[in-house]
Amino acid sequence: MFHSSCRLKQGRAGYALETTLINHQSYLENGGFSIVHIMRCRDLGFNDDFIVVDNDPSRAKEKMREHILDKHKDEFEQLSDYHQEEIMSKMDFLLTRGCGCGVLKL
Repeated sequence: MFHSSCRLKQGRAGYALETTLINHQSYLENGGFSIVHIMRCRDLGFNDDFIVVDNDPSRAKEKMREHILDKHKDEFEQLSDYHQEEIMSKMDFLLTRGCGCGVLKL
């Protein structure tokens, strides 16, 4: 049995998800699955198509935080402390919602 692992890959035409199949027969036979966390920068209010895809929610949040502080630093620093904290809290919400649009079970 296999499960897929995703990563974002940049090409000439933009970004694409690259999927790799990994053999985890015993893991899946015991009812396991892999959770892929997906978060879009646009969901946090920025006009940007950056997407984080990771199996670890804390790594996904850190990658998005680094992106915001790198690419949107001026815009982020102009926000009040309340709104900055609201964006960080929204990351937690996006990574833990179970509706299928923030977390995919593969």
